[in-house]
Amino acid sequence: MSRRKSKVRKSNSLKLLLASLAGVCLGYYLLNHVATWEEEDRFLGRVFYIISGCILMAVSFLMIVMVVQRKYFPKKRRQGSKPVFLDDTMKRDKNT
Repeated sequence: MSRRKSKVRKSNSLKLLLASLAGVCLGYYLLNHVATWEEEDRFLGRVFYIISGCILMAVSFLMIVMVVQRKYFPKKRRQGSKPVFLDDTMKRDKNT
């Protein structure tokens, strides 16, 4: 992998991580602050803010887990078997 691609991947994972952290903060704000306001003229109602805050936090936590897993625990590359051709085995048998 070239250096440029690794820099781009690092910056992309950092951007995703920061966006996910912002999503967690926004979800927390919706869940614990906006949903507890005592005003009756709230735009969408208390239940909407509770559900949207929980969903936003859950999705953001999943994104954080996926980014960390992809960055620090990469998939192991499979060791492919070496192809064996019939002609090579016949030549080897004749030589021995």
